Amino acid sequence: LAKNLITYEAGMDRCLTYPVPGKVKVAFLSLAYNIGTGAFCRSTLVRKANAGDVVGACEQILVWDKAGKPPRPVKGLTNRRKAERELCLEGAKA
Repeated sequence: LAKNLITYEAGMDRCLTYPVPGKVKVAFLSLAYNIGTGAFCRSTLVRKANAGDVVGACEQILVWDKAGKPPRPVKGLTNRRKAERELCLEGAKA
């Protein structure tokens, strides 16, 4: 897991150019690990973060709660995304 997280963090750091606080980065890393760095780097979340809108980026975490065909919200993912969002907002507002 530790080696995987290092790989995901490196991938995330390649596209996340705006410096974010520690808790924000941890929340983003959790999301990137789950959705993949490609999807993470192409996301509105990254565009907002790189523009300096860290709170707006944190809010984008909630978008990633769907799975299946057609994509539908999944309660477990929704709960996870809410927790990641809260951590992110704690860091953004600190």
